[in-house]
Amino acid sequence: MKSLFSLTRFIQFWRAVAFVALSAFIMTVGSEKMYWYIQGLGAAGDASLLVLVYMMPVLVALWFVARGGTTLAGLIIAGATFGWVVEGVITAELYGDGPIGPFFPSYFAGWHGLLSLVTLWYLFRKWAVAGNRWLLGSTAAALGVFWGWWSMSYWLPDAIDDPDLVEAGFDVGVWTADKFAAYAFIVGGALATAHWLIGYVWPDRWCPSKRWTVISLGLITLMAGPVLLGVPWGVLKLGALLGIAWWANHRRPSDEPTVFSALRGRASVADVAPILVMPLTASMVYTIGLAVRPGDAVLSILSFWIPTTLVAFAGGAAVLWAVRQRRRETTAAMDSQLPKTPGLETSQQEPQTSS
Repeated sequence: MKSLFSLTRFIQFWRAVAFVALSAFIMTVGSEKMYWYIQGLGAAGDASLLVLVYMMPVLVALWFVARGGTTLAGLIIAGATFGWVVEGVITAELYGDGPIGPFFPSYFAGWHGLLSLVTLWYLFRKWAVAGNRWLLGSTAAALGVFWGWWSMSYWLPDAIDDPDLVEAGFDVGVWTADKFAAYAFIVGGALATAHWLIGYVWPDRWCPSKRWTVISLGLITLMAGPVLLGVPWGVLKLGALLGIAWWANHRRPSDEPTVFSALRGRASVADVAPILVMPLTASMVYTIGLAVRPGDAVLSILSFWIPTTLVAFAGGAAVLWAVRQRRRETTAAMDSQLPKTPGLETSQQEPQTSS
């Protein structure tokens, strides 16, 4: 019995690791591979290392997902924490607008949060499990348009001549249409495959043990050390942002359902296939851009400033709405569990009069 129990725990542990790793891969598509396509595919070891690094912020995000209920508000808050940890722990980009600057928190809540976690991880999973191929395909098509449009920002001279990108070994310059299409379909195919595989390890519930939590916090602290040493006040900004996310879910009912049980099940190959529309439309937009080839001034406005502004505005507005909505949800849920005052009906009766 003891050996059987140990084997069961062993299997459960590695299923959990596989779930986190596949979740991390799905989110790296939105957080890395769609925008930083000039990184290229890299070697298998590079991809594995990238997923391993992203597993840390994903664990933080899953902690908030497990406390965010089943509504969109909880997912938006969890996505924001994912973006803030990625850019505040792995890199110091979160602190580029100063101690109280709102731009980068909003921008990363939109980019990493709305794109990577809410759309690619949650909504794609939701529609694939439900077999809603039309909605999955139409959303993938819209994201593909955005992907191809956003990618044109690397045609600008500032990006081509950027010494940091060149030193990092990125494939800077204007890619040909067939080269971009090959890259997009490999990434899109890997994303669809990950969504098919994750159904085999999707948990009915996600409640990390104290050991998981301690190990995760320890690794995140080690990763954050070099970053925060250069930005001493960074821990206050990151702590305040994560504190807001925690407060939004504060006093939630302990038995509140989560998205994990709602999204369990296995999606078929046909159900995840519409994801491939995303690289298709991205390649089409990229090819059209090459044919039109707007000037640098127009390209800067269309492919950099407009999407950057939209992402930042959408992220900030979504977080403000989600925090307010989530507080309403938790307050309403707690109020519904309060015991009713006895004798209320009796006290509301008309008083008896003696004759």
